[in-house]
Amino acid sequence: MVGLKGKFIRSTVALTIVALIHSGIGSAQFTFSSGTANTTNSGTKSVRLLNEVTTTAELSVYGGNLKSKGNATGYFQITKVNGCWYLIDPDGYLFFTVGVNSVSKGGGVQLPDFLRNIGTNTLGCWSDETINDGALHKMAYCPRWNFMLTYKNSTQRTKDMYTAGIIPVFDPAYITFCNNHAMQLSGTSTDPFLLGHFSDNELPIYDNTTYGNLLDRFLAIADKSDPNYLAAKSWIVGRRGESYTITSEDRELFHGYLLGNYYRITGEAIKRYDPNHLYLGSRLHGAAKDKPSIFIEAGKYVDMISINVYSVWTPSTTQMNMWSSGGKPFFVTEFYAKAQDAGLPNTEGAGWLVPTQSDRAKFFENFTLALIEHPGCVGYHHFRYIDDADANKGLINASYQWYEPLKNSFYKVARDIYGLREFMTGQSTGIKRERSSEVFSIYPNPTSGVINISFSTGIKPSDIEIFSLDGKIIQHLTKIEFPYTIEMPLSPPGIYIIRVLADNLLFTGSFLKNEESHLE
Repeated sequence: MVGLKGKFIRSTVALTIVALIHSGIGSAQFTFSSGTANTTNSGTKSVRLLNEVTTTAELSVYGGNLKSKGNATGYFQITKVNGCWYLIDPDGYLFFTVGVNSVSKGGGVQLPDFLRNIGTNTLGCWSDETINDGALHKMAYCPRWNFMLTYKNSTQRTKDMYTAGIIPVFDPAYITFCNNHAMQLSGTSTDPFLLGHFSDNELPIYDNTTYGNLLDRFLAIADKSDPNYLAAKSWIVGRRGESYTITSEDRELFHGYLLGNYYRITGEAIKRYDPNHLYLGSRLHGAAKDKPSIFIEAGKYVDMISINVYSVWTPSTTQMNMWSSGGKPFFVTEFYAKAQDAGLPNTEGAGWLVPTQSDRAKFFENFTLALIEHPGCVGYHHFRYIDDADANKGLINASYQWYEPLKNSFYKVARDIYGLREFMTGQSTGIKRERSSEVFSIYPNPTSGVINISFSTGIKPSDIEIFSLDGKIIQHLTKIEFPYTIEMPLSPPGIYIIRVLADNLLFTGSFLKNEESHLE
């Protein structure tokens, strides 16, 4: 018997280690290279790329860092360690959310494991939350509740206001609506896999050419008895007096005033019916990402800032400092590039347009490395899982085939995400490892049809799953006793992934089935 501990086991196949299997490297080193990527409309862009990674994060059942443990509450929380923000998973392990949006069932693949295999730990916005139903290895998820979007559809008046770029947050009826709308959150208030709640998506709450200046459009409301006009008028008069002249500072600060009221009212309703989970904000977008007052005021009421970031090739330190300036962490909840070589029209969507899948992968690495390096960031969610009908946004195409360059970059960055973050921020989590290294063994490896699985400690496994590399489940065994022998004489040669659930922890390894005819 040979312990795994990140070594080779009688073969040239390295184990994929996703749980308590220690890499054997105390402080992983990472190296980077510089390069260029091509865009279709903006010329050549510089990129920072991560060189190949040989270590793998040791993960809790939620995807948290087994090397760093804080206080367990049974739910996701936020914490700051040596100046760096992290989430903390329900079992108390530090957590950096790596997500994919719009995940849906289909194609004969096993979800969420199909995504877990490339380092994903969160089902992002727009995902089918029933993916977790009956899954042996559930994944964190974050529902969106559409508070303002639902309220604005309640009357023709509010519809018309929203169309004009006015969210009617100062309506007295909005408070009552939020309290009633939030009652549905109580149904998931005790689910430990629920990361947190988005209240809305991409509200029209910033200056733009479509609606004009935010403050000006509130002051232009025709009905001078409307509570939204009265709130804006009272605010500017309080700053400048009755004979006011609006300044650029006023226009900037009104963004914060408006959003502060929205986050306060909506957040109070959310916490009333679900005090256990995080409030993730409203998925800011567009010019909102450049309004400092939004982040200052949002920080008073949300647990995390969520931002959909487009038209940015590399998030700047200055920009990310602003996103976390309200004293709360941020995460980027949408970003992508689409490539022309996918054979799709690519006429829809705000993401970067690039010539090739290789350029897409380079964009992804460069973008996410900037986020990981910033101490205020706690994660990123790629938009999206599968291509739109006319746009190359997905990690996979409509036939459920991976875009291999992007898949490889996604896994390379996520594979040892906690070691990478410590390395890039220069901040050790400083939290002592809770457990010694338990040893999980698979032998013989390679095999021609029989493998044995055992632990060197008193861990009690409950389930075994074996997957092919394309994510399809080959065997699922329950109520098992160890050591355990599995026979696979009819399975074709190749590499297989094996997962063992034991004591609420997930152990993962791999083995090679060769073409030999005899059983070992």
